[in-house]
Amino acid sequence: MLELPAIPELWHLQIEQNGSRPDWDVSCRRNKLGITSETFADCVNDNKYGDFVKKVAESMAPNKVEGTPTVFINGTRWERTTSEFNLDEFKAAVEAAKQ
Repeated sequence: MLELPAIPELWHLQIEQNGSRPDWDVSCRRNKLGITSETFADCVNDNKYGDFVKKVAESMAPNKVEGTPTVFINGTRWERTTSEFNLDEFKAAVEAAKQ
């Protein structure tokens, strides 16, 4: 059985913000992908993390977050120097933030 992280709350947030379901039906997508987990279904249906997701979404604009991945290290936004993720560069930024 395929288990996915609890991200479907975003769909509920979209419903709250737009007043309607997204263009695609979550249940239909779930079935097409072969996701049979009741945990996934419960998460979608119960909006378990809805308040958390709403707070995260509301914090995006003030922090100039326009997408993922956006990384903050000790409250400071980390800017990559290339379009590719560089693990050594990331490690160096984390080490620098420790000091």
